[in-house]
Amino acid sequence: MAHIADNDRAVSPSVYNPAWVASTTPAEMARLLRAVWTDEAASPDGCAFIRRTMGLQPWQHRLAAGFPYDDVAVYGKTGTFGVMRHEVEVVNLAGNHAYTAVDFTQAARADRRLPRADAVIGAAARRAVEYLRGRE
Repeated sequence: MAHIADNDRAVSPSVYNPAWVASTTPAEMARLLRAVWTDEAASPDGCAFIRRTMGLQPWQHRLAAGFPYDDVAVYGKTGTFGVMRHEVEVVNLAGNHAYTAVDFTQAARADRRLPRADAVIGAAARRAVEYLRGRE
């Protein structure tokens, strides 16, 4: 991990090749979140545990930053690996309207803190949810 996170060392693109490492797609993650929210991914108690745990997400600087309102609950999981900055969340708006937001991004650098890159994740999620709300 130290090698991948070092911006001064070249990292082989194969490190991120989904054919050779554990991988998923945004669509697969969205299906998984839906299965968790509908108690289809595991037992109802197991899914409730996952939802509670995701609700305790301590990192609010990425996707959740796009929804800075007291009446919005965000349940999420971050995934950072080198330059990959991924975020999957369920955004529960007032009135109990839930939306799945999945952002998979690749930053130019592997720094732990990239406020502008992280802000883009939240802004993209907010725009996506606003678009979906407009279609209802």
